[in-house]
Amino acid sequence: MSDGMKQEVLYPLQEAVLARLQAMGNLQFNQSKLCGGTALSRCWMGHRLSYDLDFFLPHGFKAADMAAALKKSGIAYETKDIVDDPRKANQLHGYVLHGGQRLKVSFVEDTYFETFPSVDMPFGSLTVRTEKIPGLYHRKLRTVAGSGADGDSFEGGRQKARDLFDLHVLSSSFMPIRDFMAALPYSFPSDAFDNGLANMPWLELMDELGEIVCDPKWDIAKDVSFLQDALYSQIGASAVLDDIWREAEREPEPPQGKRRRVPEQEGPTR
Repeated sequence: MSDGMKQEVLYPLQEAVLARLQAMGNLQFNQSKLCGGTALSRCWMGHRLSYDLDFFLPHGFKAADMAAALKKSGIAYETKDIVDDPRKANQLHGYVLHGGQRLKVSFVEDTYFETFPSVDMPFGSLTVRTEKIPGLYHRKLRTVAGSGADGDSFEGGRQKARDLFDLHVLSSSFMPIRDFMAALPYSFPSDAFDNGLANMPWLELMDELGEIVCDPKWDIAKDVSFLQDALYSQIGASAVLDDIWREAEREPEPPQGKRRRVPEQEGPTR
């Protein structure tokens, strides 16, 4: 499925696929929560189009069993990646084929599944199990900090323009990032988040940002310079960055004992 799919095609496709999944009657799926950008946008904020269905499941999720359940129910699912290992977070990623369209659908074992309670929300004509905005906000922070980050390490953090775009919307319209981190029920590794943000390949995200289809009031956040400055200001990094840029632009002094050579002016031509 192309990320350029229009809303009038995308939303009915998402709802049709969700209906097929709910009709499986599968115990594992019935425990899942729809999270990620699609839940944030369709259930709460309506700020942009989000294309994938990302389902999070509690500890003990068995990816191979989910793949088998999809096949048994007659859902055409193209598996792209599967992790089914008790030492890792189990995951199943792939595409559901429906009505000549492809929709990416993922199932992920989630360390923080119990941190925020589930809530049922309308999803078109259906109802879906998801989380309120704080739970979805927390997950967006974790995409940058890394799901298992401790201290200042951001290993495992994701570098996607849509996550940064969502964080700008959340921090602007719901709660500033630092205030939200402080309100979390555990000590969030803010240093890991800061380092993840500082190490974003910002220029490489320009094309992905430009492809985001959003509410016009958020169009400015598709500009990479604006988005970078806005998120840096959220973590108090703007002043530090200003000092770094000023230092970089300052002309270096000549080595001690050497004078800077002044170019000779040419005399008048005759």
